[in-house]
Amino acid sequence: MWRNDLPADNTVAGDNFTILPDGRKKALELAFNKFPELKDKFDGPEDEFLKDVYFVYGVLATEMVSHWNDDKFRKRTCEFLNALAESGDSLLEELLVVCLLERLAVDAAISEQAKACLGEKSGRFLTRVEREVFGR
Repeated sequence: MWRNDLPADNTVAGDNFTILPDGRKKALELAFNKFPELKDKFDGPEDEFLKDVYFVYGVLATEMVSHWNDDKFRKRTCEFLNALAESGDSLLEELLVVCLLERLAVDAAISEQAKACLGEKSGRFLTRVEREVFGR
């Protein structure tokens, strides 16, 4: 089911899971708590784009790439990526892979540098993205 096809109550049901709006809210809170400067990219709490967690994580991915050469920002980025990978939450893992790691892996040099600071699980996700999406 595409995220634009959500039923009116904003829930998504699958065979083994249900993602409630609270899951998306948690994902947004995690991103904005770790990267408070991300709020500057939006027009305040009423910004319509804040309703789309995938869009917000896409903006975050762009910020991660833009600030990759900043050691402190890169450290925060790796900590965040590792936390998402270890969360055990299917939505957070999906956001990690499709929004963040796929964007980082576009640049092979960034991808190689990221491997040095990623944990085991997030590193496996990145390796899989490189292989399956980019053929490397």
